[in-house]
Amino acid sequence: ADDGSNLYDRDFALSPTNQLIILSTNPNHQKAYRARATNTQLGKEENSAYIRLRVVDDGTNTDIAPQLIVGPQDVHIIKGHPETNLHCIVNARPLHELETIWYKDGIIIENTGVAFTFNDPWNRTLSLANANLTHTGQYTCQAGLRSAGFPVVKATANVVVSEPPSFVGNMRPETLAEYGSKVVLPCETIGVPTPNITWLRNGYNVMSLSQSEKYVIEEDGSLVIKKLKMDDTGMLQCVATNEAGSESVATWLKVKTAAPVMETPPQNATILDGKDVIMICRVAGSPIPNTTWIYGDNQVVGVTGRIQVLESGDLLIAAVKESDAGKYTCVRTNEAGRVEATGYLSVLVRTQIIQPPVDTKVLLGNTATLQCKVSSDPSVPYQIDWFHNTKSVGFGTQRVKVGPDGTLVIHAVRAADVGDYSCMLSSAGGNETRAARLSVIELPYAVMNVKAVRFNQRVVNVSWTPAFDGNSPILKYIIQRREVSDIGLIADPLINWITEDMNVSSNARSVVLSSLKAASSYQFRVSAVNSVGEGPPSEPSNIVALPQEPPSGPPLGFAGSARSSSEIITQWQPPLEEHRNGQILGYIIRYRLFGYNHSPWTQHNVTNEAQRNFLIQDLITWKDYVLQIAAYNNKGVGVFSDGLKIKTKEGVPEAPPANVRVSPFNSTAIRVSWKPPNPQKINGINQGYKIQAYQGSKVMHSMTVPPSLLDPLEEQKTIMWGLDKFETYNITVLCFTDPGDGVQSSPVEVTTLEDVPDEVGSLQFEDISDRAVKVVWSPPPHPNGILTGYTLTYNVKDNPNTLKTENLPPNTTSIMIDQLQATTHYRFAIAATTSVGVGYPREATIQSGVEPVLPSPPTKLAVTNIEPFSVVLQFTPGFDGNSSITKYVVEAKTARNSSWFAIQESCQPEGNTVTVMGLTPFTMYMLRLIASNVVGDSEPSASTKEFQTIQAPPAHAPRNVTVRAMSATELRVRWIPLQQVEWFGNARGYNITYTEVGTPLTKSITIEDHTANSHILHNLEEFTPYQIVMFAFNDVGTSDMSPPALERTRESVPS
Repeated sequence: ADDGSNLYDRDFALSPTNQLIILSTNPNHQKAYRARATNTQLGKEENSAYIRLRVVDDGTNTDIAPQLIVGPQDVHIIKGHPETNLHCIVNARPLHELETIWYKDGIIIENTGVAFTFNDPWNRTLSLANANLTHTGQYTCQAGLRSAGFPVVKATANVVVSEPPSFVGNMRPETLAEYGSKVVLPCETIGVPTPNITWLRNGYNVMSLSQSEKYVIEEDGSLVIKKLKMDDTGMLQCVATNEAGSESVATWLKVKTAAPVMETPPQNATILDGKDVIMICRVAGSPIPNTTWIYGDNQVVGVTGRIQVLESGDLLIAAVKESDAGKYTCVRTNEAGRVEATGYLSVLVRTQIIQPPVDTKVLLGNTATLQCKVSSDPSVPYQIDWFHNTKSVGFGTQRVKVGPDGTLVIHAVRAADVGDYSCMLSSAGGNETRAARLSVIELPYAVMNVKAVRFNQRVVNVSWTPAFDGNSPILKYIIQRREVSDIGLIADPLINWITEDMNVSSNARSVVLSSLKAASSYQFRVSAVNSVGEGPPSEPSNIVALPQEPPSGPPLGFAGSARSSSEIITQWQPPLEEHRNGQILGYIIRYRLFGYNHSPWTQHNVTNEAQRNFLIQDLITWKDYVLQIAAYNNKGVGVFSDGLKIKTKEGVPEAPPANVRVSPFNSTAIRVSWKPPNPQKINGINQGYKIQAYQGSKVMHSMTVPPSLLDPLEEQKTIMWGLDKFETYNITVLCFTDPGDGVQSSPVEVTTLEDVPDEVGSLQFEDISDRAVKVVWSPPPHPNGILTGYTLTYNVKDNPNTLKTENLPPNTTSIMIDQLQATTHYRFAIAATTSVGVGYPREATIQSGVEPVLPSPPTKLAVTNIEPFSVVLQFTPGFDGNSSITKYVVEAKTARNSSWFAIQESCQPEGNTVTVMGLTPFTMYMLRLIASNVVGDSEPSASTKEFQTIQAPPAHAPRNVTVRAMSATELRVRWIPLQQVEWFGNARGYNITYTEVGTPLTKSITIEDHTANSHILHNLEEFTPYQIVMFAFNDVGTSDMSPPALERTRESVPS
């Protein structure tokens, strides 16, 4: 208390939970109280906060009956526990009159002989020291006032003293036992309450082991182990447990080894084949003996799927065969010894059904066969009996028979034959019964109550009621229809029925048909299909009439093509019958320019229903049109076809190029420029321009210029080459398309520029003497300008220092040259001149005083360096005729051309070889030479020996390669074959290479016929564009590729 007073007094008590209890309170108790906790180990203490008690005095001091504040509580204690306290705190007034007495089991505790003490003078706390079993019992505290007449109060608590388990006697650390014997391991325990006994083997409860049945725990806790085996060796532990604790003892169990002892040897056995047999071989031994089975004398029995050695050592043979019969020896061995025993197995062939009857379905009226084949020992008789639905089948009739092998045959099967059939086998070698079911199936019966109801314009619902399915589930229904004419049904009802839907679900009882024609009347019928086939059709339904309406589909095959630049021809076929919806009265064709979607249609009414084509006229040249067609009946115009895009054909341009300007470029070329015509006037695709050079009304030169790809409207320029020198031309320009040439521009005159003249026409010598000669020439055939004179030069041959020149006026064509040296060779050259310069000279050599004559022909011709297109011709020159050779002319003759023809002139006659060009490969030739001088030509030389040029690749690819679609998978390729002379060698054939456009897929085909001119490509993709090229090939190579040709295969049905 806060005043330091001692609280150990009658008025104060402590509860088991350290609560302060103040009894019989009075004003003296009014003060502050606190608790103090002391740690004796650390010497530290802690005080709680003060709790102040206020006592209210009512002025009376009457007695108060005893009242239990804290009573004793039940307690469980373990034997030997040092101290156990039971509390009994009672309040009363006057407190000094209160008396507390303790009882045990109803006897005052002082008389019980148990060891106890009281912890205070007022007997509030009973202390039991060093608990033992005698302390167990019921304890009662009784409190009452000695002087007053109040009843006493009592409180009771039970004290239970438990004793931990302990063992009576010691268990041996190791226990030895014989294999196969029984062993008892004792485990006697004491404890309160009685301990529970658990035996462990190697830490596992023996009762949870796989062979727990061999372990028995006796009432005294001993463990009994029956028939010891080697795997029983281990640590065995007895665990005793009660609520006071647990204790255990253990021993190591060892099983002694023992030689095998045959307990149950194999026995002789006889068994039916197919049965299972077990040859027993049971032994005792420690450790467990190994097992080996010997068949016959020395064949070890192998373990297979059918033959197994069981864990016990027994031999299991499943599905015994005849070959399994014989002697079987069981050999059992372990470390301690060996034992063996023999038994014999005999196998009898079992009588059994090896091919039993199976469930069978047979068409009505056909033959049913139910087999029942038996396998048996020939020495054992057997009998087969057939039963139909448990009744014996009657045999001996023509319709029902049983064959020698037991097969039951039923001819002309009918509904009465349906049921279960049993084949019963009876024999001393075994009995067996096998059964199967026979079902008779037939066509389904005709469905019933077929009704047709129209939903709307062209939709009809057909319903029906199923009939008997013929003992085979209905697979589907077939719906048929026929049109009913205005005059009634057609006489033959089998002709006009059409299948509308042949795959209606077997679960359906109605179907909606929508692909019907307007303005038609229909009847419907239904047939059922099962696994046998289609049953008879139902009776026709009621007649349903559909109302008329405009055609619901367009005419078929609407097509057209441009006939000219202003006409398109169209053609078509009538709509499908089911789309006409009445009598077709005519057709409406409408068209307008493609892309002008807001322009009105132009229409034509074809009033003749039988007409199938129409020519549209007065169209615009080279324009795309969209065309559509629709049929009409007396209900109106039907559906128009999809738009057909057709372009009118090209026309020729209506206007010439403008602003044509021409100027000379040089002596053989002019520069031409022009502006393209108005695009609207071209009337097609501008293929280019033709520039023509006229002299008078004759076209002397013409060239074609492609249109500009960058800007078709820009001014174009070109150079026209190859014109004659210093000539005047009228130049025109026109634009052309595929159909032809357009209007020419107005001619523009132009003259090419001057140039040096050509050689003079001829050079001759007259009046030749030792000192003089007259030189005569003719003007050049092409002066190429205005002649300004001639230049004559001459000198002694091979002596340029003697050169002399004479300049002559343009009107002079001869001159006398004198003061020559006698019998001397002179070289003369004459050339014309214009303002541009001196032209090409013509030269000749003569000998003064000697008149020139015709030359002699060359001799000793020989051919070398033979190539496909050329050879080298060697020769010995002949007499030059007293004048220089001006040229050699090479003539040739071939097997195809028997006359000689000139193929080359050599204007450089020096030397003794000529390279002859322009020959045809792989051709037989003969060549000869003609020499020329100022007098003329020599006689032809003797010809060479016949020779052949070598082969070369073909001259060109096949020409005019065209491709046309034959079908959805075929294209026809046509071409112009090469002529024999164009093959340039031994002709072999052609190659066609074709590629799917837009893909790398390329294929080729070789045609080994050089005379072929067409081929069909097969197995192509449908509606696919292809690019085709060709080349020719011979023994030595291939020609160039032909220009590519494009074509698409035809359309096909969707895949």
